[in-house]
Amino acid sequence: AIRYSPSKTTITVTSQQQGQKASLTVADQGQGIAEADLPHIFDRFYQTDTSRNKNGYGLGLSIAKQLLALHGGNISASSQLGKGSRFTIELPVK
Repeated sequence: AIRYSPSKTTITVTSQQQGQKASLTVADQGQGIAEADLPHIFDRFYQTDTSRNKNGYGLGLSIAKQLLALHGGNISASSQLGKGSRFTIELPVK
């Protein structure tokens, strides 16, 4: 969120537990992700518009998704161009 948000904008982190799942959500006011890119952002080596990339390899979100899956969790994203993105992770509570 910090990497893709303009300085002095708000990044919100919230957490909650519902039943047997805990979730953590990070929302920013950054550049957002195009609707066409959203279904692919968790694919290994996928990068959105390369003019906006800052030294990445397209592995971070893929690795996060795999690690969460190994722990019975999930990660999801929603976004609007020019308005920001929201990423939510869910993990089972033991």
